[in-house]
Amino acid sequence: MAAYMEEAEALYRKLGHVVGIAELLAQVGLGEVWHGDFERAQALLTEALTLSQKIGGGVEVFPYYAFGRYHYWLGEYDEAQPYFEKLLMVCRQIGNKRFAYWALIGLGYIRLRQNNLAEAQAIFIECLQMLARMGLAIGHGFGYLFEGFAALALRNNEAHRAIHLFAAADAIWQPPYSPRRPLDQRDINRDMAVLHTMVDEETFAQIYEAGQAMTREQVLAYLLEGGD
Repeated sequence: MAAYMEEAEALYRKLGHVVGIAELLAQVGLGEVWHGDFERAQALLTEALTLSQKIGGGVEVFPYYAFGRYHYWLGEYDEAQPYFEKLLMVCRQIGNKRFAYWALIGLGYIRLRQNNLAEAQAIFIECLQMLARMGLAIGHGFGYLFEGFAALALRNNEAHRAIHLFAAADAIWQPPYSPRRPLDQRDINRDMAVLHTMVDEETFAQIYEAGQAMTREQVLAYLLEGGD
């Protein structure tokens, strides 16, 4: 895959296809973030964002998203926030509902990590309403939303609700989709370890099994109704 990306980048540069270069650099840069090479990721994302801002017209959407994720995974939440805010602004201007959703997910998680639970919940509810209203086929986007609500439930000492939602999210990160990114899994593992201390193993297993059996539509309804 790396060789393919290098060949594609060389071809785009030879053709002077600036849009293609910017989008490819952002994709590769985010891939480097996933693999933990933050130094290379920063260089690639900086070039991608510089090129895309010169072009405009929505080309900067993915670089904004990728840079937001870059800072988020480094734990630099104050630095991540402006990228997600700019992403949301551009998406609303050009009508890109899919990445508007991802911008809100990013902002919701930032509020969660800053322990601003009321704002995190309000943002996740907005995301939930977007899914219910638009019926977005957004794949992993369901997983991130369910996990966000689960993390909120844990912090509100609602252990059963948290287990239910983490289990529903786990069911999404299965083939044909790729598994969770290791940096996301780290956060999930930490929260799940806390939940194991809050309920006995038999109860945990029963709730987890019930959560895994739910369809996405059932989980959305569960969230819209408030759950238990």
